[in-house]
Amino acid sequence: MSIKPFVFTTTAAEFLSPEVPVFINRVQESFGMWHHDHEFVEINYVSEGTGFQYIEGQFLPVAKGDLFFFADRGVARVSAFACRAGRRPLDRV
Repeated sequence: MSIKPFVFTTTAAEFLSPEVPVFINRVQESFGMWHHDHEFVEINYVSEGTGFQYIEGQFLPVAKGDLFFFADRGVARVSAFACRAGRRPLDRV
């Protein structure tokens, strides 16, 4: 028996509107986010730093210049990054 984590779904209505169907933000990340998926497409560009992204049970190393594309629904992930000790904080756009 395996235990699956709760996956929170971020709805399109939280960020998008019919008038403006695009949402752009810039954040410094940490591991303070739940596993989640979206009702919309998400594109992450790592603009600064190095760290890891946790996707479907795997840690993937990330660094400045990396680009991630997530189709809507079905990919449970923690879309958050952790900076390696002593390194520049990781920003994503």
